[in-house]
Amino acid sequence: MTEDNPTINTYLILMKKTYELSEPHVLQLKRMIDNQVDELKAKGLSETESFMIVRKRISNSLKEEGFQYFSKEEASSFGSEKHIVKKDVLWVLLFSFAAGTLAKLPMLFGVSMYSITFMKNLSFFVLPFVVLIFALKRGLNKRWVLSIIGVFVLMALVVNLYPSNPPHHSAMLTGIHLPLLAWLLIGLAYANKRWKDAGTRMDFLKFTGESAIYGSLILFGLFVFSMILMVIFSAIGISVGAFIIEYVLVYGGSMALMITIYLVETKKGTYESFAPILAKIFSPLFFLAMVVFLIVFLVSAHRILMDRMMLIGFDLLLVLVLGMVIYSISAKKTKDTFGLFDYMNTALIAAALIVDGIALFAILFRLSEYGMTPNKVAALGENVLMFVNLAGLLWLYVRFYQKQISFNVVAHWQTKYLSVYAIWLAGVVFVLPIVFGFK
Repeated sequence: MTEDNPTINTYLILMKKTYELSEPHVLQLKRMIDNQVDELKAKGLSETESFMIVRKRISNSLKEEGFQYFSKEEASSFGSEKHIVKKDVLWVLLFSFAAGTLAKLPMLFGVSMYSITFMKNLSFFVLPFVVLIFALKRGLNKRWVLSIIGVFVLMALVVNLYPSNPPHHSAMLTGIHLPLLAWLLIGLAYANKRWKDAGTRMDFLKFTGESAIYGSLILFGLFVFSMILMVIFSAIGISVGAFIIEYVLVYGGSMALMITIYLVETKKGTYESFAPILAKIFSPLFFLAMVVFLIVFLVSAHRILMDRMMLIGFDLLLVLVLGMVIYSISAKKTKDTFGLFDYMNTALIAAALIVDGIALFAILFRLSEYGMTPNKVAALGENVLMFVNLAGLLWLYVRFYQKQISFNVVAHWQTKYLSVYAIWLAGVVFVLPIVFGFK
């Protein structure tokens, strides 16, 4: 987080010059500041207040001990960190095993992992343990942790007490939207009672982007490992496909999530320089995809209006584009200037806005032609939300370029909009099934 705080960066540069610190000592000092600032923020202080206290501590220690302070701190921190890492790894392994076992329990009672019931409960198998990782790393208040876990339990009871009638569209929508709602609930654990703070919300968005990127890499590694197992055992005439699906993917997938959360939470700042590079690479590619869509629409508009699967595909593309835009906003380091990548982001928002407008028209067309269903209502609501989100971002970006507002206004508006998504997701999960008779 020091990368995002120019005050701390300036302080590190000053300390390097004043005490002629080596690069390892600068990194050590940065790590010390990060850890102590996080501890103070967890107690309710702002980042500015926390840094002022930490700076005073370091100043006092340097006056008393001079340069020896760094070597002493390095030795003590190395020993303590090594012990903490071992302890944390054991907890992460335990949480992974518990989540995998919880996911296996329904299978023992005949519930298929491909069923709607399993899909609806997937969030409850693993995400509560993410709350426990935050409790472990951030020292959360026990009452706060129990409150969040209690909400998970309440949600699980409601979702499983709801009946599911053919053709089960409402249940499918619940299974799709519940993980997103549950992840926003995870944000409460991440924020540690500071969810109303715009900076904390933006940190959570950044954390979400980092987790998505590195979690994908870990899952890809798990996929490669599974393929190697299949090849090795098939060479001696043994099929291990069922074992891989029911055990390796269940327990390995749980472990992948826990490891991802732990690494991103623990190694704040270590990998952040890589993730924005990926965003800069893929933003032009997604912009190209938007342009290709518009060309295809002009050529075959009628087919797009009629093809339900194609509309679903475009909606998924819009979600990915919006996610990339939001992550780019959260990862922006220089808040008061704009450059080529900001213009690329704006072009991507504008293209996505046009595509979303077309998707909205197509959904309204299908509603008029085929009537109202849970899927169409959910799709309509989500496209409206994304349209407002994109339009708001585009308007604020234009004002930012005209120097009428600071970039923080753009970022704060986006973090506040998370509440709108949370309300809508809760409506889809808990209200829409009742409206449509649980069909």
